[in-house]
Amino acid sequence: MKITRQLRLDALAANGTAPSHLPIACQGHRLGTGAVVRPAH
Repeated sequence: MKITRQLRLDALAANGTAPSHLPIACQGHRLGTGAVVRPAH
């Protein structure tokens, strides 16, 4: 199983939030989840 996380700092919104993406891959099957977070500076 491979789990990675990505915080899209290149896509910051005006209110300082950024989308995050958590892709999960296991035996050729992929799924992912995402959220909007406020990154720490």
